[in-house]
Amino acid sequence: MLRFAMGSLVLSFALLGGCGDDDTATDTGVDTSADTGAADTGGSDTFVDTGTGEPVTYSETFEPIEIGVRGEDSNICLSWALGNEEPIWVNTVRMEAGPGLHHSNWFYVQEDTYPGGHGRWRCTDRGFSSLGAGAAGGVVFAQSTQAEEEAQAFPEGVAIRLPPNTVILGQVHVLNITPEPQRPQVTMHLDSVPESQVETRLNGVAFDYLDLEIKARSRSEFTMDCDFTAANGGPIDFSLYYILPHYHALGEKLELEVIGGPNDGERVFAVNSGIGEPLGEVFDPPIDLSGATGLRFTCGYDNPTDSNVGYGIGDQEMCLALAFIDSRRGFIAGHADFEQNAEVRNEDGVSYNEAPCSVLPYRPR
Repeated sequence: MLRFAMGSLVLSFALLGGCGDDDTATDTGVDTSADTGAADTGGSDTFVDTGTGEPVTYSETFEPIEIGVRGEDSNICLSWALGNEEPIWVNTVRMEAGPGLHHSNWFYVQEDTYPGGHGRWRCTDRGFSSLGAGAAGGVVFAQSTQAEEEAQAFPEGVAIRLPPNTVILGQVHVLNITPEPQRPQVTMHLDSVPESQVETRLNGVAFDYLDLEIKARSRSEFTMDCDFTAANGGPIDFSLYYILPHYHALGEKLELEVIGGPNDGERVFAVNSGIGEPLGEVFDPPIDLSGATGLRFTCGYDNPTDSNVGYGIGDQEMCLALAFIDSRRGFIAGHADFEQNAEVRNEDGVSYNEAPCSVLPYRPR
């Protein structure tokens, strides 16, 4: 699982969250013969700004990933160098993939962060971690579970800043639940805009409920109240532009609610959809959270199986969200490791659970 350290705290989402980030990632049924990273120096499909001041698209198509019957692997990294000498301002990220790509998280880092060439490589071979990638650069995109096409498109004049010499790095989790082999192929597009057209820079905020205890044959909800005042140096002073939830097959909802301030108790996001479709939502106009002291984060699950389910990949679950805000800093919100969950009540067959939430600020490059 993914982890981040905040003093003694360990949070599985790091700066983005998602599936798999440890040395025990499942490799069963996946062809790793192309995972060298040496074949592609990056940039063959990249369109470089020639100083025209026009929008520029940076694109890359990676080699197909061979997944055998019932195969799974969360130890695959994909990278390509943009070759940019100046900052790039990205307004839209678009991803295309085929069946078998369960989830992917995408970061921006520098050439020397994970040296060794570009293309496809084993994440653990270069010591990749979400925390390391986030600390070296930042988060740029996350894919909805099993979505084969997805776009993260911000409003006009709003963008993420990529520094000079950026490398785009994706950690992907492939999963084949079919009786036939699969060959998902990932294509990424970054649609940039000239800096002169950028009015608002966005940074990321990640939420993660790590200590899931989803009981068999029941419905469950998990909530944490995240106080931002200490990490932000006062009440919230930013707006919400985008949010993407992440859960697996048992997930049935994810909600975000305001705590404190003039809009105390207002639900600003709710999704009740299953996996397989894009779940990210852009807010235009953005949602002003000014004056709030925190945010309440809730995930809900329906577990019809005879087994309890915890946090993890495969047949386990996750409770994550990536959001973008117009703050001068980014944030990570979650609780300390496992054994933090507490069932607070059980009503009408629904188990209601809570866990503490700590918020860590960070400064993107």
